[in-house]
Amino acid sequence: MKQPRKWLIKIAKLAKLPIITVHGFRHTHATLLYDKNPYITAKDVQKRLGHSDVSVTMNIYEHATDNSDKKIIEAINSFDQQNAE
Repeated sequence: MKQPRKWLIKIAKLAKLPIITVHGFRHTHATLLYDKNPYITAKDVQKRLGHSDVSVTMNIYEHATDNSDKKIIEAINSFDQQNAE
């Protein structure tokens, strides 16, 4: 077992938390980047994760989240506000 995995297991057990893989943290990180900021692009996440091809990032990490509709509505509303000025 690799050292980061050992640390995660030890910390999770001490904190009485579920054990998550290192890859699970990576996936959660990428998903939260998309979910929390509508300006984050696939190219941004590709660079952050070190993928050689943006299609890898798109296929694995850029999926619809619960906030997708909300982000789209906010983006449309911001267009309306810009046009009103």
